Amino acid sequence: MAISTPDPRRRRRRNRSRIKLPRNLQSGRRLQPYSRVDAPYFRGPGFFVRIGGLAVVVAAALALLILRAWSIQVLHGSSYAKEAHRQAYRTVNLIGARGAIVDDKGRLLAGTSGQLVVVADAASLGTTGKHGRWTASAAGLQELRRFARLANATPRALVRRIGSDVLHAPYAPAVVLPDPNRALTDYLQERSSAFSAFKVESEATRSYPHGALGAEFLGLLGQIDPQELKSGAYKGAQPGEVGGRSGAEPA
Repeated sequence: MAISTPDPRRRRRRNRSRIKLPRNLQSGRRLQPYSRVDAPYFRGPGFFVRIGGLAVVVAAALALLILRAWSIQVLHGSSYAKEAHRQAYRTVNLIGARGAIVDDKGRLLAGTSGQLVVVADAASLGTTGKHGRWTASAAGLQELRRFARLANATPRALVRRIGSDVLHAPYAPAVVLPDPNRALTDYLQERSSAFSAFKVESEATRSYPHGALGAEFLGLLGQIDPQELKSGAYKGAQPGEVGGRSGAEPA
């Protein structure tokens, strides 16, 4: 008995679907692409209204920027320049060396020598208020207590000295120990990282080669107080500046 099997090639041929092309393709004509540039939307009045509104907004923003730049540079340029200059520079009043006092034969009666002092960085130990009054912070008080035990002083005295110096000379280092011993200065210089708020510096002081001889007419030095500045006795002097108080010491 003979059994016939279907041919798989014929089955694939039967399952194929036929696709009918449009007549314009069958006749050889090509499809023309549709351009959005030629769409009616870009030629309508609404499109030009939107473009005009956007141009007005951009022009107004540019005009505001130009007016603001003109106001800053021309109208308020001088005031802004002064403010920038004040922020870039600051005045620090430092005690300078005073001239020598000699007799009629040129012999030195009072000269100038250097002296080591311990100064404190007031900015790292506290803050300064609007009226120039300095206040120690919590961390600053701890540093002052540590230094007070080392210098055999009281924290209250150190705070009072820093506050007085900051009031007279806000940007100058505040002198907390005007006459420290050599052991303390050596200790601070060797351990500067442990006492970063305090520093040993040199300050110009008066020297008298003849000792107390002539102290009656040579006179004394001292800080100029605010009342003397108001009276006009020391012309051109700044608060906290050291000047001659009596005798031959010049102002």
